[in-house]
Amino acid sequence: MEFCESISDLQHNLEEEVYDPDSIVEVITMAHKHAMQDEHLGFFMYDRSTVAAPVVEGDNVSDGYEPSIAEEPQHEDTPVDPAEGEPLDEDRVVEFTGDDETVVVDVVTMSLSCTLKTFRAGCSALGLSGRGGKAKCLKRMVEHVRAQALVAAHGAEVRLRGETERIPNAQTKPEKPRQQEIENHSLTHEPYKTWCPLCVQYRAKQDPHPGQTHEGSGHSVLSMDFGYCSRSDEEGDKLTCLFLHDRSTKMMLAIPSPQKGGKYLQYLTTEVVRFIMQTQHREIAIKTDREPSILALSDAVRRACKSFGITVYDEAVPVGDHQANGAAEITVQVLRQKAGMWLQQVEDHVAGGKTLFSSLHPLYAWAMLHAGWVQNHFVVNAGQTPYERANDRCYSGKICMFGEDVLGYLRVDKGGPKWQHGIWLGKVASGDMHVVGTADGFFLQEASGAMQLPST
Repeated sequence: MEFCESISDLQHNLEEEVYDPDSIVEVITMAHKHAMQDEHLGFFMYDRSTVAAPVVEGDNVSDGYEPSIAEEPQHEDTPVDPAEGEPLDEDRVVEFTGDDETVVVDVVTMSLSCTLKTFRAGCSALGLSGRGGKAKCLKRMVEHVRAQALVAAHGAEVRLRGETERIPNAQTKPEKPRQQEIENHSLTHEPYKTWCPLCVQYRAKQDPHPGQTHEGSGHSVLSMDFGYCSRSDEEGDKLTCLFLHDRSTKMMLAIPSPQKGGKYLQYLTTEVVRFIMQTQHREIAIKTDREPSILALSDAVRRACKSFGITVYDEAVPVGDHQANGAAEITVQVLRQKAGMWLQQVEDHVAGGKTLFSSLHPLYAWAMLHAGWVQNHFVVNAGQTPYERANDRCYSGKICMFGEDVLGYLRVDKGGPKWQHGIWLGKVASGDMHVVGTADGFFLQEASGAMQLPST
Protein backbone atom coordinates (compact mmCIF):
# COMPACT_ATOMS: atom_id res chain seq x y z
CA MET A 1 0.00 0.00 0.00
CA GLU A 2 1.48 3.29 -0.97
CA PHE A 3 1.85 6.07 1.53
CA CYS A 4 -0.88 8.74 1.55
CA GLU A 5 -2.81 7.17 -1.30
CA SER A 6 -6.54 7.48 -1.75
CA ILE A 7 -8.31 4.14 -1.30
CA SER A 8 -10.48 4.81 -4.36
CA ASP A 9 -7.38 5.25 -6.51
CA LEU A 10 -5.67 2.00 -5.45
CA GLN A 11 -5.07 -0.29 -8.39
CA HIS A 12 -4.47 -3.43 -6.32
CA ASN A 13 -7.16 -5.72 -4.99
CA LEU A 14 -7.17 -5.27 -1.22
CA GLU A 15 -8.38 -8.82 -0.68
CA GLU A 16 -5.66 -10.58 -2.64
CA GLU A 17 -2.89 -12.44 -0.78
CA VAL A 18 0.26 -10.62 0.20
CA TYR A 19 3.23 -11.42 -2.00
CA ASP A 20 6.03 -13.25 -0.16
CA PRO A 21 4.24 -13.35 3.25
CA ASP A 22 7.33 -14.76 5.01
CA SER A 23 9.10 -11.45 4.57
CA ILE A 24 6.26 -9.51 6.19
CA VAL A 25 6.70 -8.95 9.92
CA GLU A 26 3.61 -6.88 10.58
CA VAL A 27 0.95 -5.21 8.44
CA ILE A 28 -0.88 -2.16 9.70
CA THR A 29 -3.63 -0.69 7.54
CA MET A 30 -4.74 2.83 8.42
CA ALA A 31 -7.39 4.90 6.63
CA HIS A 32 -8.34 8.50 7.36
CA LYS A 33 -10.78 10.96 5.88
CA HIS A 34 -8.06 13.58 5.47
CA ALA A 35 -4.52 13.48 4.18
CA MET A 36 -2.30 13.72 7.28
CA GLN A 37 1.34 13.48 8.22
CA ASP A 38 2.61 10.18 9.59
CA GLU A 39 3.64 11.92 12.81
CA HIS A 40 0.03 12.98 13.42
CA LEU A 41 -1.03 9.35 13.09
CA GLY A 42 1.38 8.27 15.84
CA PHE A 43 4.29 6.76 13.87
CA PHE A 44 7.29 7.78 11.81
CA MET A 45 8.58 6.70 8.44
CA TYR A 46 12.33 6.58 8.94
CA ASP A 47 13.10 5.72 5.33
CA ARG A 48 11.72 8.97 3.96
CA SER A 49 11.89 12.59 4.85
CA THR A 50 8.86 13.90 6.65
CA VAL A 51 7.11 16.26 4.29
CA ALA A 52 3.95 17.99 5.33
CA ALA A 53 1.01 16.71 3.35
CA PRO A 54 -0.90 19.31 1.42
CA VAL A 55 -3.80 20.69 3.33
CA VAL A 56 -6.96 21.36 1.37
CA GLU A 57 -8.70 24.49 2.41
CA GLY A 58 -11.81 23.71 4.35
CA ASP A 59 -10.82 20.15 5.29
CA ASN A 60 -11.21 20.70 9.03
CA VAL A 61 -13.72 23.48 9.08
CA SER A 62 -17.19 22.24 8.33
CA ASP A 63 -17.37 18.89 10.15
CA GLY A 64 -15.85 19.83 13.56
CA TYR A 65 -13.16 17.16 13.21
CA GLU A 66 -10.55 16.82 15.98
CA PRO A 67 -7.55 14.47 15.69
CA SER A 68 -7.87 11.35 17.86
CA ILE A 69 -4.16 11.52 18.75
CA ALA A 70 -3.17 14.90 20.07
CA GLU A 71 0.25 16.30 19.61
CA GLU A 72 2.62 15.52 22.46
CA PRO A 73 2.90 18.54 24.76
CA GLN A 74 6.32 20.01 25.13
CA HIS A 75 7.26 19.93 28.82
CA GLU A 76 9.69 22.42 30.13
CA ASP A 77 11.49 22.07 33.46
CA THR A 78 10.42 24.60 36.02
CA PRO A 79 13.45 26.33 37.52
CA VAL A 80 14.01 25.78 41.24
CA ASP A 81 13.71 28.76 43.52
CA PRO A 82 17.30 29.62 44.56
CA ALA A 83 16.07 30.32 48.09
CA GLU A 84 14.61 26.80 48.45
CA GLY A 85 16.65 24.52 46.21
CA GLU A 86 20.18 23.29 46.83
CA PRO A 87 22.77 24.24 44.20
CA LEU A 88 24.39 21.38 42.31
CA ASP A 89 28.08 20.72 42.63
CA GLU A 90 30.07 22.22 39.80
CA ASP A 91 31.19 18.79 38.58
CA ARG A 92 27.57 17.58 38.44
CA VAL A 93 26.14 20.29 36.18
CA VAL A 94 25.31 19.22 32.62
CA GLU A 95 25.24 22.17 30.25
CA PHE A 96 24.28 22.46 26.59
CA THR A 97 26.29 25.25 25.06
CA GLY A 98 24.68 25.68 21.67
CA ASP A 99 24.28 24.56 18.10
CA ASP A 100 28.00 23.99 17.60
CA GLU A 101 27.90 20.91 19.85
CA THR A 102 28.83 17.49 18.54
CA VAL A 103 28.19 14.02 19.92
CA VAL A 104 29.74 10.68 19.08
CA VAL A 105 27.37 7.71 18.90
CA ASP A 106 28.72 4.35 17.74
CA VAL A 107 31.88 6.00 16.31
CA VAL A 108 29.70 8.43 14.30
CA THR A 109 30.17 12.13 14.99
CA MET A 110 26.90 14.02 14.77
CA SER A 111 26.31 17.74 14.44
CA LEU A 112 23.56 19.92 13.07
CA SER A 113 24.86 19.31 9.58
CA CYS A 114 23.56 15.71 9.75
CA THR A 115 20.12 14.74 8.58
CA LEU A 116 17.15 14.30 10.88
CA LYS A 117 17.12 10.59 10.02
CA THR A 118 20.67 10.27 11.31
CA PHE A 119 19.76 12.05 14.54
CA ARG A 120 16.79 9.81 15.13
CA ALA A 121 18.92 6.72 14.53
CA GLY A 122 21.39 8.05 17.09
CA CYS A 123 18.61 8.64 19.61
CA SER A 124 17.35 5.11 19.04
CA ALA A 125 20.84 3.69 19.62
CA LEU A 126 21.04 5.52 22.95
CA GLY A 127 17.53 4.49 23.97
CA LEU A 128 16.18 8.02 23.71
CA SER A 129 13.08 9.48 22.13
CA GLY A 130 13.48 10.64 18.54
CA ARG A 131 10.77 13.28 18.65
CA GLY A 132 11.46 16.85 17.69
CA GLY A 133 13.78 18.50 15.26
CA LYS A 134 17.50 18.18 14.78
CA ALA A 135 18.36 20.73 17.48
CA LYS A 136 16.28 18.95 20.12
CA CYS A 137 17.63 15.54 19.20
CA LEU A 138 21.21 16.83 19.35
CA LYS A 139 20.63 18.46 22.73
CA ARG A 140 19.01 15.31 24.06
CA MET A 141 21.94 13.12 23.00
CA VAL A 142 24.61 15.54 24.26
CA GLU A 143 23.03 15.78 27.71
CA HIS A 144 22.56 12.02 27.88
CA VAL A 145 26.19 11.28 26.97
CA ARG A 146 27.48 13.83 29.48
CA ALA A 147 25.22 12.48 32.23
CA GLN A 148 26.43 8.95 31.54
CA ALA A 149 30.01 10.15 31.76
CA LEU A 150 29.32 11.75 35.15
CA VAL A 151 27.65 8.58 36.41
CA ALA A 152 30.59 6.49 35.28
CA ALA A 153 33.04 8.87 36.92
CA HIS A 154 31.06 8.86 40.16
CA GLY A 155 30.87 5.06 40.14
CA ALA A 156 34.61 4.80 39.63
CA GLU A 157 35.16 7.27 42.44
CA VAL A 158 32.99 5.26 44.83
CA ARG A 159 34.69 2.01 43.85
CA LEU A 160 38.17 3.46 44.33
CA ARG A 161 37.22 4.96 47.67
CA GLY A 162 36.03 1.54 48.78
CA GLU A 163 39.41 0.10 47.85
CA THR A 164 41.46 2.79 49.61
CA GLU A 165 39.46 3.72 52.72
CA ARG A 166 36.96 2.35 55.19
CA ILE A 167 34.03 4.29 56.65
CA PRO A 168 33.50 3.45 60.35
CA ASN A 169 30.06 2.52 61.65
CA ALA A 170 29.37 4.66 64.69
CA GLN A 171 27.46 3.23 67.64
CA THR A 172 23.89 4.47 67.51
CA LYS A 173 22.73 6.71 70.30
CA PRO A 174 19.19 6.23 71.62
CA GLU A 175 16.81 9.14 71.28
CA LYS A 176 15.80 10.87 74.49
CA PRO A 177 12.26 9.79 75.43
CA ARG A 178 9.47 11.93 76.82
CA GLN A 179 8.80 11.96 80.55
CA GLN A 180 5.44 10.23 80.12
CA GLU A 181 7.11 7.50 78.06
CA ILE A 182 9.66 6.99 80.84
CA GLU A 183 6.93 6.66 83.45
CA ASN A 184 4.94 4.18 81.37
CA HIS A 185 8.04 2.13 80.63
CA SER A 186 8.93 1.98 84.35
CA LEU A 187 5.74 0.01 84.99
CA THR A 188 6.83 -3.08 83.06
CA HIS A 189 10.21 -2.34 81.44
CA GLU A 190 8.76 -4.01 78.35
CA PRO A 191 9.73 -3.97 75.63
CA TYR A 192 13.49 -3.53 75.96
CA LYS A 193 14.50 0.11 75.43
CA THR A 194 18.03 1.20 74.66
CA TRP A 195 17.45 4.54 76.40
CA CYS A 196 16.55 2.87 79.71
CA PRO A 197 19.68 2.48 81.92
CA LEU A 198 18.15 -0.41 83.85
CA CYS A 199 17.23 -2.29 80.67
CA VAL A 200 20.76 -1.86 79.33
CA GLN A 201 22.45 -2.81 82.61
CA TYR A 202 20.47 -5.99 83.16
CA ARG A 203 19.20 -7.08 79.76
CA ALA A 204 21.60 -5.89 77.05
CA LYS A 205 23.19 -8.72 75.06
CA GLN A 206 26.49 -8.89 73.23
CA ASP A 207 25.54 -11.28 70.45
CA PRO A 208 22.01 -12.45 69.60
CA HIS A 209 21.50 -16.20 69.37
CA PRO A 210 19.60 -17.58 66.35
CA GLY A 211 16.23 -19.02 67.18
CA GLN A 212 15.33 -22.65 66.51
CA THR A 213 12.04 -24.00 65.21
CA HIS A 214 10.40 -27.20 66.41
CA GLU A 215 7.68 -27.57 63.82
CA GLY A 216 8.01 -31.35 63.77
CA SER A 217 6.96 -31.79 67.40
CA GLY A 218 3.43 -32.98 67.96
CA HIS A 219 3.30 -31.54 71.48
CA SER A 220 4.88 -28.80 73.49
CA VAL A 221 7.97 -29.25 75.67
CA LEU A 222 8.36 -27.97 79.23
CA SER A 223 12.02 -27.31 80.02
CA MET A 224 12.71 -27.45 83.76
CA ASP A 225 15.89 -26.88 85.76
CA PHE A 226 17.08 -25.58 89.12
CA GLY A 227 19.24 -22.47 89.31
CA TYR A 228 20.93 -20.32 91.92
CA CYS A 229 20.47 -16.55 91.96
CA SER A 230 22.54 -13.84 93.59
CA ARG A 231 22.98 -10.14 93.14
CA SER A 232 26.78 -10.13 93.35
CA ASP A 233 29.68 -12.54 93.25
CA GLU A 234 30.52 -11.75 96.87
CA GLU A 235 27.29 -13.23 98.19
CA GLY A 236 27.89 -16.59 99.83
CA ASP A 237 24.26 -17.71 100.11
CA LYS A 238 22.12 -17.72 96.99
CA LEU A 239 18.41 -18.06 96.32
CA THR A 240 17.33 -21.41 94.88
CA CYS A 241 14.75 -21.21 92.10
CA LEU A 242 13.07 -23.69 89.80
CA PHE A 243 12.90 -22.26 86.28
CA LEU A 244 10.23 -23.34 83.78
CA HIS A 245 9.87 -22.64 80.06
CA ASP A 246 7.10 -23.78 77.71
CA ARG A 247 8.16 -24.10 74.10
CA SER A 248 4.75 -23.56 72.49
CA THR A 249 3.45 -20.52 74.38
CA LYS A 250 6.92 -19.15 75.37
CA MET A 251 5.69 -18.80 78.95
CA MET A 252 8.35 -18.57 81.69
CA LEU A 253 8.25 -18.91 85.46
CA ALA A 254 10.69 -18.82 88.36
CA ILE A 255 9.59 -20.60 91.55
CA PRO A 256 11.70 -19.56 94.58
CA SER A 257 12.31 -22.38 97.04
CA PRO A 258 14.48 -22.78 100.16
CA GLN A 259 15.89 -26.03 98.74
CA LYS A 260 15.59 -28.57 95.94
CA GLY A 261 12.76 -30.91 96.78
CA GLY A 262 12.77 -32.51 100.21
CA LYS A 263 9.94 -31.17 102.32
CA TYR A 264 9.27 -28.58 99.58
CA LEU A 265 8.59 -31.22 96.92
CA GLN A 266 4.82 -30.87 97.29
CA TYR A 267 5.03 -27.08 96.98
CA LEU A 268 7.16 -27.32 93.84
CA THR A 269 4.90 -29.98 92.32
CA THR A 270 1.83 -27.83 92.91
CA GLU A 271 3.38 -24.79 91.24
CA VAL A 272 4.65 -26.76 88.23
CA VAL A 273 1.24 -28.36 87.64
CA ARG A 274 -0.40 -24.96 88.04
CA PHE A 275 1.96 -23.60 85.37
CA ILE A 276 1.14 -26.47 82.98
CA MET A 277 -2.58 -25.82 83.43
CA GLN A 278 -2.05 -22.14 82.60
CA THR A 279 -0.52 -23.13 79.27
CA GLN A 280 -3.79 -24.93 78.38
CA HIS A 281 -1.88 -28.00 77.13
CA ARG A 282 -3.43 -31.45 77.31
CA GLU A 283 -0.24 -33.16 76.20
CA ILE A 284 3.29 -32.10 77.06
CA ALA A 285 6.83 -33.44 77.42
CA ILE A 286 9.10 -32.52 80.33
CA LYS A 287 12.76 -31.99 79.46
CA THR A 288 15.13 -32.23 82.44
CA ASP A 289 18.59 -33.47 83.27
CA ARG A 290 19.20 -36.64 85.26
CA GLU A 291 19.82 -35.06 88.65
CA PRO A 292 17.96 -36.94 91.42
CA SER A 293 16.12 -33.86 92.73
CA ILE A 294 14.70 -32.88 89.34
CA LEU A 295 13.85 -36.52 88.48
CA ALA A 296 11.81 -36.85 91.68
CA LEU A 297 9.97 -33.63 90.90
CA SER A 298 9.31 -34.70 87.30
CA ASP A 299 7.86 -38.01 88.46
CA ALA A 300 5.58 -36.26 90.98
CA VAL A 301 4.39 -33.80 88.31
CA ARG A 302 3.62 -36.65 85.91
CA ARG A 303 1.44 -38.41 88.48
CA ALA A 304 -0.37 -35.17 89.42
CA CYS A 305 -1.06 -34.23 85.78
CA LYS A 306 -2.51 -37.68 85.11
CA SER A 307 -5.33 -36.97 87.57
CA PHE A 308 -6.18 -33.82 85.57
CA GLY A 309 -6.22 -35.64 82.23
CA ILE A 310 -2.90 -34.21 81.06
CA THR A 311 -0.48 -36.61 79.36
CA VAL A 312 3.15 -36.06 80.28
CA TYR A 313 6.14 -37.56 78.44
CA ASP A 314 9.74 -37.74 79.57
CA GLU A 315 12.47 -36.06 77.52
CA ALA A 316 15.61 -36.29 79.59
CA VAL A 317 19.01 -34.82 78.71
CA PRO A 318 22.48 -35.86 79.93
CA VAL A 319 23.50 -34.67 83.38
CA GLY A 320 25.49 -31.45 83.27
CA ASP A 321 24.79 -30.81 79.57
CA HIS A 322 23.36 -27.29 79.90
CA GLN A 323 23.23 -26.66 76.16
CA ALA A 324 20.93 -29.64 75.64
CA ASN A 325 18.38 -27.92 77.89
CA GLY A 326 18.99 -24.49 76.42
CA ALA A 327 15.45 -23.16 76.93
CA ALA A 328 15.77 -23.56 80.70
CA GLU A 329 19.20 -21.90 80.66
CA ILE A 330 17.81 -18.94 78.72
CA THR A 331 14.94 -18.66 81.21
CA VAL A 332 17.44 -18.51 84.07
CA GLN A 333 19.32 -15.66 82.42
CA VAL A 334 16.22 -13.67 81.40
CA LEU A 335 14.33 -13.82 84.68
CA ARG A 336 17.41 -13.40 86.85
CA GLN A 337 18.36 -10.23 84.98
CA LYS A 338 14.85 -8.81 85.18
CA ALA A 339 14.55 -9.54 88.89
CA GLY A 340 17.77 -7.65 89.51
CA MET A 341 16.43 -4.80 87.40
CA TRP A 342 13.25 -4.53 89.50
CA LEU A 343 15.24 -4.39 92.74
CA GLN A 344 17.64 -1.85 91.24
CA GLN A 345 14.68 0.35 90.31
CA VAL A 346 13.38 0.25 93.90
CA GLU A 347 16.84 1.03 95.30
CA ASP A 348 17.25 3.94 92.88
CA HIS A 349 14.02 5.47 94.17
CA VAL A 350 14.56 4.97 97.89
CA ALA A 351 18.34 4.83 98.40
CA GLY A 352 19.89 6.61 95.44
CA GLY A 353 21.13 3.35 93.89
CA LYS A 354 22.69 1.89 97.02
CA THR A 355 22.27 -1.89 97.37
CA LEU A 356 19.76 -2.64 100.13
CA PHE A 357 18.45 -6.12 99.40
CA SER A 358 20.38 -9.36 99.14
CA SER A 359 19.30 -12.38 97.11
CA LEU A 360 17.81 -13.97 100.24
CA HIS A 361 15.61 -10.96 101.03
CA PRO A 362 11.89 -11.69 100.45
CA LEU A 363 11.66 -8.77 98.05
CA TYR A 364 14.11 -10.54 95.70
CA ALA A 365 11.94 -13.65 95.62
CA TRP A 366 8.89 -11.50 94.79
CA ALA A 367 10.93 -9.80 92.07
CA MET A 368 11.64 -13.21 90.52
CA LEU A 369 7.92 -14.02 90.46
CA HIS A 370 7.07 -10.60 89.02
CA ALA A 371 9.73 -10.99 86.31
CA GLY A 372 8.03 -14.16 85.07
CA TRP A 373 4.57 -12.57 85.21
CA VAL A 374 5.68 -9.54 83.17
CA GLN A 375 7.47 -11.80 80.69
CA ASN A 376 4.29 -13.77 80.06
CA HIS A 377 1.94 -10.80 79.81
CA PHE A 378 3.91 -8.09 78.01
CA VAL A 379 6.78 -9.58 75.97
CA VAL A 380 5.67 -9.85 72.33
CA ASN A 381 7.18 -12.59 70.18
CA ALA A 382 5.95 -13.28 66.63
CA GLY A 383 3.04 -10.88 67.16
CA GLN A 384 1.74 -12.37 70.41
CA THR A 385 2.55 -12.53 74.10
CA PRO A 386 2.73 -15.92 75.88
CA TYR A 387 -0.51 -15.04 77.69
CA GLU A 388 -2.26 -14.38 74.37
CA ARG A 389 -1.08 -17.70 72.92
CA ALA A 390 -2.34 -19.64 75.92
CA ASN A 391 -5.65 -17.80 76.43
CA ASP A 392 -6.44 -16.51 72.94
CA ARG A 393 -7.14 -13.00 74.24
CA CYS A 394 -5.23 -9.88 75.25
CA TYR A 395 -4.51 -9.03 78.85
CA SER A 396 -6.47 -5.97 80.05
CA GLY A 397 -5.77 -5.86 83.78
CA LYS A 398 -4.27 -2.90 85.64
CA ILE A 399 -0.87 -2.94 87.29
CA CYS A 400 1.32 -0.71 89.46
CA MET A 401 5.05 -0.22 89.62
CA PHE A 402 6.94 -2.94 91.45
CA GLY A 403 7.75 -1.84 95.01
CA GLU A 404 5.41 1.15 94.78
CA ASP A 405 3.55 2.42 97.86
CA VAL A 406 -0.15 1.73 97.27
CA LEU A 407 -3.38 1.59 99.21
CA GLY A 408 -4.77 -1.93 99.49
CA TYR A 409 -8.37 -2.73 100.33
CA LEU A 410 -8.21 -4.84 103.50
CA ARG A 411 -11.28 -6.20 105.22
CA VAL A 412 -10.82 -5.13 108.86
CA ASP A 413 -13.05 -4.56 111.83
CA LYS A 414 -15.75 -1.96 111.60
CA GLY A 415 -14.54 1.52 112.40
CA GLY A 416 -11.00 0.94 111.15
CA PRO A 417 -9.58 2.12 107.82
CA LYS A 418 -10.52 -0.15 104.92
CA TRP A 419 -7.59 0.99 102.78
CA GLN A 420 -4.07 0.58 104.19
CA HIS A 421 -0.60 1.39 102.92
CA GLY A 422 1.38 -1.45 101.42
CA ILE A 423 4.03 -2.34 98.84
CA TRP A 424 2.81 -3.56 95.45
CA LEU A 425 4.66 -6.82 94.72
CA GLY A 426 2.97 -7.92 91.51
CA LYS A 427 0.07 -10.11 90.46
CA VAL A 428 -0.73 -13.80 90.59
CA ALA A 429 -1.73 -15.62 87.44
CA SER A 430 -4.76 -17.24 89.06
CA GLY A 431 -7.57 -14.72 89.38
CA ASP A 432 -5.38 -11.77 88.33
CA MET A 433 -5.18 -10.58 91.94
CA HIS A 434 -2.77 -7.98 93.32
CA VAL A 435 -0.12 -8.94 95.87
CA VAL A 436 0.31 -6.24 98.52
CA GLY A 437 2.87 -6.52 101.28
CA THR A 438 2.39 -4.81 104.62
CA ALA A 439 4.08 -4.93 108.02
CA ASP A 440 1.62 -7.66 109.01
CA GLY A 441 2.25 -9.89 106.00
CA PHE A 442 1.27 -10.34 102.37
CA PHE A 443 -2.28 -10.05 101.10
CA LEU A 444 -4.05 -10.92 97.87
CA GLN A 445 -6.32 -8.19 96.57
CA GLU A 446 -8.95 -8.39 93.87
CA ALA A 447 -8.35 -6.64 90.56
CA SER A 448 -9.94 -3.45 91.93
CA GLY A 449 -8.39 -3.75 95.38
CA ALA A 450 -5.21 -1.69 94.86
CA MET A 451 -5.11 2.07 94.47
CA GLN A 452 -2.09 4.13 93.48
CA LEU A 453 -1.17 7.24 95.41
CA PRO A 454 -0.35 10.62 93.84
CA SER A 455 3.28 11.06 92.87
CA THR A 456 5.44 12.93 95.38
